[in-house]
Amino acid sequence: MRAVFINTGYACSLNCLTCPVSRGAHREYAQPELQVLLSHINECRNDQIYLAGGDPALREDLPQIIEAASMNGNQVSLYTSGMRLMDRQFLLTLTGAGLKHISVPLFSHIPGVHDGITQTKTSFLRTSEGLRNILYLRKGGCEVDVEISITITSLNYAALPQTVAHIAAEFMPKKVIIVQPDVHGGTPGRQSNLRVDIRSNIQPLLQAIELCEHVGQDVSLAGIPLCWMNNAHADVLVQMLYNSSNVTEVVRYGISSEKMVVPTTLHSGPCSHCTMTDCCSVSCKAGSFREHEHLSAIVSKGAAK
Repeated sequence: MRAVFINTGYACSLNCLTCPVSRGAHREYAQPELQVLLSHINECRNDQIYLAGGDPALREDLPQIIEAASMNGNQVSLYTSGMRLMDRQFLLTLTGAGLKHISVPLFSHIPGVHDGITQTKTSFLRTSEGLRNILYLRKGGCEVDVEISITITSLNYAALPQTVAHIAAEFMPKKVIIVQPDVHGGTPGRQSNLRVDIRSNIQPLLQAIELCEHVGQDVSLAGIPLCWMNNAHADVLVQMLYNSSNVTEVVRYGISSEKMVVPTTLHSGPCSHCTMTDCCSVSCKAGSFREHEHLSAIVSKGAAK
């Protein structure tokens, strides 16, 4: 299976501090034509297709895109702010077109903190309403999964366990993904004060993981080096290592239809790669891993148990 990422355009209702894309004039409303996106989709057979941006949910033709992407044995995932999912009829249209997986970011359980990171007033309330609509459909028997990602910054890291507890209780997602962002580059001066030195203060992360285990919430990490964890958490590390034996390559279609293909060489079981990944983040990490042999003892110890 290939992991195919299709950029549907830069338009977004949010202005997140953690967004890796500059908010320059070039990104405001740039989006590929529908026929261009369909031509990319037509190349896919039995692939995992990720619709991303920007926020693809701002496209009026998104149901057509999802319907086309859901054919030929493909699986489709939608990355969205979740705010347009406040419209339950729109959400029903998407699931009716074949959408079965949605990924939504939530930065904090505190409205002011979330809105501060998104730089968008009432975004917490609107995203939360969208997530509740997904939960409502799931309780009604609709086969749609949601993963909620928490990108950790200096603004939300201390309260990470409380945010995880809120997400698990309120929205019952298939998985919580805790993300350590790459804050290099981006808009100058914008991200420099967001970096968190997890290595010197790992307790919020460990507490969040332990809370997920306690309540039975599936959790995954992205971008967090394994070597920052210690032997005491070897069992947790082994459980989180991503099995990517079914991913043969990662394909990215950019905003200008440029195509980038990265063959994957990830191991099919526990390994000594420094960075945790999962199906939602393997593309940005594939081909750029650094191996740390000192991790093999940790992994071996956990696997033996």
